Amino acid sequence: MPSGVRCIVTGHLLPGTTLPVLHVDGGGEWRLEMSWRYRRLIGRRVEIEGVRDNFDILNVVRAREAGPR
Repeated sequence: MPSGVRCIVTGHLLPGTTLPVLHVDGGGEWRLEMSWRYRRLIGRRVEIEGVRDNFDILNVVRAREAGPR
């Protein structure tokens, strides 16, 4: 997926060393550039809408809690 592509992914949001990390349902992970207002979602299953910025970074446009899998 090239940079600049908008995507929606769902998984578990966890704290990372420099950026929060989304462990995606079905495998893989993204590091997230996100606003502090979304930090309340850490530890929960979430749906992230974002724009790919780098190999494994999404710039978050919207984040919300997702229902059970």
